[in-house]
Amino acid sequence: LSFAQTLRDTMVGEQDGAACPCVVVSGTMSGVGKTTVAVGLMLALVRRGLRVQPFKTGPDFLDPLQHTAACGGVPSVNLDPYMLGQAGCQAAFAAACARSRADVAIVEGAMGLHDGVDGTSDEGSTAQVAKWLGAGVVLVIDAWCLSRSAAAMVHGYATFDPEVRLAGVVFNKVGGASHSEWLQQAMASAPSTRNVRVLGSMPKDGRITIEERTLGLAPPSSSGGGLLSEGARAEVLALAITTHLDLEQVLALARERTQESGHTRQTPLRSPDLPLPLLPSGPSLVAILNTSASPLSASGLGELAPGSSSGGPLSGAAGVAEPLSAAGPVRAPDSSSGPSSSSGSGPSPSPRSDADALALETPNPSSSTSPGPSPG
Repeated sequence: LSFAQTLRDTMVGEQDGAACPCVVVSGTMSGVGKTTVAVGLMLALVRRGLRVQPFKTGPDFLDPLQHTAACGGVPSVNLDPYMLGQAGCQAAFAAACARSRADVAIVEGAMGLHDGVDGTSDEGSTAQVAKWLGAGVVLVIDAWCLSRSAAAMVHGYATFDPEVRLAGVVFNKVGGASHSEWLQQAMASAPSTRNVRVLGSMPKDGRITIEERTLGLAPPSSSGGGLLSEGARAEVLALAITTHLDLEQVLALARERTQESGHTRQTPLRSPDLPLPLLPSGPSLVAILNTSASPLSASGLGELAPGSSSGGPLSGAAGVAEPLSAAGPVRAPDSSSGPSSSSGSGPSPSPRSDADALALETPNPSSSTSPGPSPG
């Protein structure tokens, strides 16, 4: 009876995980600010008492460090369509959401929405993962030098692949109230874009820029350079997202995925007051990579790599320090499964993120209320 109950609970948990509300945050290209929007959404939703499960498409290991810190220690899981395939990505999604008992999942894409391994198909792209998950896409657009042309871009993304559901758009680097109004007028002026929800307009703000290094974004650390290395920076980002984006609309889009997938949760959502167990130490790079590679294991997710609690060999080389979180101590969901066995992997032709440099520069005083060309 005990074994049967355990098996039933496991199946119910996986079903709940497959039905987790989800939204995919993508962009027109690298550098438009999708990491800022994705991490900001994670921070803002965690502060509302929700448990957020983060994901990253492709093999990128730097953005997931930002995700994990923003979500209070919940490990971000890679959904690499090239290496895992459809069944692997879907299994990894369901297992991670079940393990963290997530209320909502935020998936950050890589590069542009339709960029994959070649120019003839969607293979390896964020669009492919969004279709596999049945999740709506929130498109981030750098609107600094755009007004009505931004709607033409949205038209292209809304019609290029009918199987991709473009659910909403976020305009980034907006010059002011007038600029935001022009963008919304443009979206309402065409039949192909008027039904795409404008979730908000983010102003330029250099205070929330994530610094870069050779391989991409700087990891969160106590020595500076990362988004969450200073609580004040996380505070500014969370406040900006809460002020300029419609979080209720974002959650509504995420729930639409659950309704369309045909899955329903069998267990109630976590109480916001339920405590999270502390990790013995911050997740190292080895731990993140091991977690990302483990969806094919029997339990769906693996434990920290051996020796990772004291800093694996890669963590020292990459300079990864223990992530900090403005929402509180770094925490992670309870780990009950044993270490997963995964084979080593070499270089993959899967598309890699260009670090999604955010380019949220300090506002130009002469351009505070209207768009204009960047000084550079």
